[in-house]
Amino acid sequence: MFSGYINNPEETYAALTEDGFFRTGDVVELRTRHNVLPNLHVVDRKKNFFKLAQGQFVSPEFLEGIYIQSPFVHQIYIHGDLLADSVTAVIVLNQAYAQTFSLNHNLTPLDMNNPDPLFYGALLQDLRSIAEKESLRKHEIPSRIIIDFQPFTYENGLLTSSMKPCRHKLAAHYADRIKTTLNTIEQQLKTIIETATGQSMSTDKEDNLFLANGGDSGCGCG
Repeated sequence: MFSGYINNPEETYAALTEDGFFRTGDVVELRTRHNVLPNLHVVDRKKNFFKLAQGQFVSPEFLEGIYIQSPFVHQIYIHGDLLADSVTAVIVLNQAYAQTFSLNHNLTPLDMNNPDPLFYGALLQDLRSIAEKESLRKHEIPSRIIIDFQPFTYENGLLTSSMKPCRHKLAAHYADRIKTTLNTIEQQLKTIIETATGQSMSTDKEDNLFLANGGDSGCGCG
């Protein structure tokens, strides 16, 4: 069995409980189905969980395993942070299905930076249908989708050697596009609030009346 790291007491202290058990870093739950004995199910790595604006903790791996059911989706990365009250989905399209869908519905050619609104809406609705079937909570349903055609691979650094999402690199890779989607939503909500209140509002970080009035990056999204 494992008793510690050689010449590394700090890592040993972090890895073991006081009574000698190893901290795996996994979050698990007991699941009972069909009145049989409960099974221990690994939900996700503790370090992968993130927190949203309203305080909910989210397991991205759990959601990715659900939304991969969509025929639109080849790969998916679920992102979230304290600026949003629901998750963002980065989706690498199943291009064969997406192209067939577009042709069958007479949509414009696929453009990941400016998708046809009908295509975007169909993709979003498909994810929502899956979420409803799986009884997901509102904040676990993507209100923002980023579409890409380039797969995540080990060679481009977006997958680990075990072919799992390399989350910190995915977050960095899509940071600008995620920020753009959040800024677009914030501007839309700012306009709505200004119209309703008749009050001009700043979105500067030093004088953010938008947030002070209760706005956040995800509220109000369908």
